[in-house]
Amino acid sequence: MSTPSDPDQPRYGQEPAGDRPPEPPRYGDAAPGYGQSSGDGSGYDRPSSGGYGEPARYGGDASASPYGGEPHQEPRNGLGVAALVVGIVALLSVCVGIFLAGIPAVVIGVVGIVLGVGARRRVKRGEATNGGVATTGLVLSIVSLVLGILSIVLFAVGLSFFGDIAEQCQGLTGAEQEQCVQDQTESLFG
Repeated sequence: MSTPSDPDQPRYGQEPAGDRPPEPPRYGDAAPGYGQSSGDGSGYDRPSSGGYGEPARYGGDASASPYGGEPHQEPRNGLGVAALVVGIVALLSVCVGIFLAGIPAVVIGVVGIVLGVGARRRVKRGEATNGGVATTGLVLSIVSLVLGILSIVLFAVGLSFFGDIAEQCQGLTGAEQEQCVQDQTESLFG
């Protein structure tokens, strides 16, 4: 019969003294990868499973695909919503633009058009799902741009009109100047 060379070495069928056997991995635990210790005190390295990955869990990362491949991406609808909001603000700024020569409506309308076109491109590529919102923002921005430009033109014509009247009635006194402006206005409009 042979004697063990190391007295601390357990014999076949016996557990090591003072050590517990390694616990089997639980469901959902990641297997250790290459170069990582297996954690059972044996000093051996185990390769990772390299399998299919963990299945998606409730409340977990919804963008991770449980079968590998490309992760699922949520639609990026922020640009379409921004186009709609800017289009509404641009349309509301037409009212303010009447007093400020339509400049705010034109500037905000251009920004809304750029956002709307970008949002429509995302919808066509399948990156977004809010095509109606993007189109509505684009249309509102275009309408406000046109109304803003019309407001600027009307403001310029009004300045020109009142500038001509002011030149003709220049040098008159208060009452005569008022009568001159009234006469010029009646002659232009019939």
